[in-house]
Amino acid sequence: MYKMSSKADLRGAKGDYNWSEEMENFEDDISLSANFSIKNFSAGIYYQNKKSSMTTYNRSAEDKYLDRNTMWNIDFINGFARYSSNSNGKVNFSSTLYYRNSTVRPNTIYYIIKDTDTTNGYQVGYYRPNQLIGIDNQIHYSPFKRLMITGGITGEIESLSENFSQTISSSVNEKPPYPQKPNMLNNRLLSYYLQLNLKIFEQLSFVGGFRHDFSSYYGQVFTPRAGLVLNTGEFTAKLMYNNAFRAPKPWDYTYGLGNPSLKPERIHSLELFTSYSIGKNLSIGGSVYRNIINQKLTQQVDNHGVRWINDNNLNTFGFELYLNYSANRLSLHTNYTYNNSYEFEGIAIPEISNNVLNAVIGYSFTKHIRANIRANYIGGRNNPSIIPTTGDNRIKGAIIFNGAISLVDIYGFDLQLKVNNFFNKEYYHPSHRFDGRYRQPQRNIMLVLTYNLFR
Repeated sequence: MYKMSSKADLRGAKGDYNWSEEMENFEDDISLSANFSIKNFSAGIYYQNKKSSMTTYNRSAEDKYLDRNTMWNIDFINGFARYSSNSNGKVNFSSTLYYRNSTVRPNTIYYIIKDTDTTNGYQVGYYRPNQLIGIDNQIHYSPFKRLMITGGITGEIESLSENFSQTISSSVNEKPPYPQKPNMLNNRLLSYYLQLNLKIFEQLSFVGGFRHDFSSYYGQVFTPRAGLVLNTGEFTAKLMYNNAFRAPKPWDYTYGLGNPSLKPERIHSLELFTSYSIGKNLSIGGSVYRNIINQKLTQQVDNHGVRWINDNNLNTFGFELYLNYSANRLSLHTNYTYNNSYEFEGIAIPEISNNVLNAVIGYSFTKHIRANIRANYIGGRNNPSIIPTTGDNRIKGAIIFNGAISLVDIYGFDLQLKVNNFFNKEYYHPSHRFDGRYRQPQRNIMLVLTYNLFR
């Protein structure tokens, strides 16, 4: 796959006056993937390169940053090789060797400082290599029909940059030299895990398990999870508890003044899901959930500088409702989400809308001609800072319409006309980077032609 896009037009007034009329906003992607299997062995590799402008990272209007000629250049590589036993008995085994790489390449130009009457300005180059290799050995054991036990051991070695390597050019028009390889930190991880899937009765099942991690840089973390599943034909209910974590990265430890004592963020999640089928054509359902994040990473700013610390909790309460209907050539799907996220003392989290509503209507005129219309509503929310063009911190809600018409399997060809933001609605997303907001994409029209070689 190769893709070129000029992305949204954010020049001048179209970008809420955050950038100049000469601002540059692009993204070029290329990806390659290959997979194969021979009997019990399979392997695959996926590569993606992404090049995009960095001009929206900083506000350039009435500021020191130049809004063109920057480039974020990052590679992603994911590869695996897996052996799986095909035993039809009570025990099955698999072993997977995997490799992951996400490297910000050394020709990246992170930002550019404008020249002035007294300075020449300069360009800043960044480089950050990261890679990981691991192996996961997993066994499935079913001692009797109602019980499945899954267990495994995972080992990883990860080489992470302690921080970005950086170089600076001598003028605004001169590219920076390639940075040297930064100091690398090698993290070793050993994990073991176990999961039980037990059918207590014909309609009731229990799923439970845990994972225990031993990391060379964030220590030990134990994460359990459990769930009950009730299925009585038309009615299904699931009660699920999960515990997970996000470990700090090396650049979190070293950011600003640095803090070597950072601990992983922990999340506790409890969710109840239910669904009910009304006849063959209609199903309704919903869920209610509560999440609590402990030891949340927070920036601490004082007279000495800035650093990351573990501080406060983040709480989320919400529910979701959905409806699916299909009959003959018509299909309908709609869902509503309420989300209330807040920190200690009930302080609401900005950037997150309390209300989100989605609806999709699809119709098949014939087996070769299909169409759909999608509507997405995002409720109002607060920006982290005052927005200069409005004088307050409120971002209004918006409803966006998208649609598509498809011609399917016409002598092996598929043709689709897609229109996103059909009415060219002006709407925004919050910004925590600067005192402003981000204009979201305008109307986008795409024509997709596909030919199926093997039918």
